[in-house]
Amino acid sequence: MKILIHSSNLKEILQCYETGLVDGIDYPYAIYSNSDLECLYGMYDGLEGVGVENVHIPLGGTVEQMTEKADKILSTHGYSAVLKIPVNRHNLTLARALSHRHYRVNVTHVYNPAQAVMVAKAGVDNVTVSVGAIDDFGYAGLEVLRGVAGMCNAQQVDTTVVAADLRTTHRA
Repeated sequence: MKILIHSSNLKEILQCYETGLVDGIDYPYAIYSNSDLECLYGMYDGLEGVGVENVHIPLGGTVEQMTEKADKILSTHGYSAVLKIPVNRHNLTLARALSHRHYRVNVTHVYNPAQAVMVAKAGVDNVTVSVGAIDDFGYAGLEVLRGVAGMCNAQQVDTTVVAADLRTTHRA
């Protein structure tokens, strides 16, 4: 099990990292747009020497823009960067292409096992199930998560299943 802090506040990230319990950072999509890529790089640079091995950086825009950003991120920050891409048909093609280039990819906003199968077939490192959002739609998010994890395990898929948007623990 890995714990990622979902934040864009460098001070908060460093405080959490000092506990020794945090395995990485998951930058929120909300803080990321085409105009603040340099700001994101600055925060990323502020983590040098801390030992962060997993920094999930969101990509947005067209497939061409995301490919360009992915190349820039990886050339600047190397293997600790994990590229976050929301699931859709075009992005799955991009995720597959980036995975074949040995980039670490996390496909997010997965809401059902069928999407998870497609994500896993793309060869990505992580498939992120949005448990809280699924609950908001009136379905059992943790059951979907269990189904996705069970499917990946049964098929021996080399993809890590990530639970995101966990809001409560009483139904686990």
